Amino acid sequence: MDPVEWLEPANQQGPRGSGPLAGPPLSLRPRRVNPQGRMRDVVLVLVLLALVGYQFHVSSRVGALEEKLRSSRRELYALTTDVRSELDHVENRVLNAGTVAQEAAPAVFTIYTPDGQGTGFGFFSDGSSTWIATNFHVIQHAGAPAAVVIKQGGEEWSGRPYRWDAAADIALVKVDSVLPVLGSGYGQGHDPKRGDPVLAFGSPEGFQATATVGIISAIRSRWIQTDAQINPGSSGGPLLNVRGEVIGITSVGFGAGGSGPGFAIDVRELCTLLDLAECE
Repeated sequence: MDPVEWLEPANQQGPRGSGPLAGPPLSLRPRRVNPQGRMRDVVLVLVLLALVGYQFHVSSRVGALEEKLRSSRRELYALTTDVRSELDHVENRVLNAGTVAQEAAPAVFTIYTPDGQGTGFGFFSDGSSTWIATNFHVIQHAGAPAAVVIKQGGEEWSGRPYRWDAAADIALVKVDSVLPVLGSGYGQGHDPKRGDPVLAFGSPEGFQATATVGIISAIRSRWIQTDAQINPGSSGGPLLNVRGEVIGITSVGFGAGGSGPGFAIDVRELCTLLDLAECE
């Protein structure tokens, strides 16, 4: 039997001649309901529910993918940091002697005094003058202020002892010209350690721009011990790290031909003479 709906009559009349309610009694009339329309409504509701569920599922998947992407980015960042750290470590262990020597050469000079010669390097410049670092024993008998001659290649400058510390065996020669200088390895996170490769640069026996390589054998109070050859005439030259930064002032070499242990004075001693904080 088809479903029906019972409806109130649209117009009620009574018994004839007795007013609006006069007339024969009325009965309710059934109206048929379309089952296909009812089914269509059900289907639409189910489709809407399915769409809502699918949207929720998609949103959940998107959220999970976004979180996975963020996690992957964090992992990639950590991996990149590790790789950079490893590259820095490798860089700290590899000395390109040719590059370091070539970059340092313009700032390394031969110092001539009445008693002999030694080596020095540009350490500080104020834009009009340059202070060249060396050992005190290189210039201790220089005499008159203009008795120090600075040479490099075919160029020559006059200099005068500026400050010195005989006990520490360090000195500064002032030249009234702007010359290249070398930066300090200290204060840059590059403090020297035992086993680090180094390059000693100087003018042994007057042979300018001579480089020898080795490692740091030990770090001692105020001194850096190295197996890089330090020959007579190289005193006052720079001991350089793999970045070409100065970590010491070559001073003493032991053994025939400089083949024994060598020592360089901690370059931070120069900061005291110039009241500088850059390499502290």
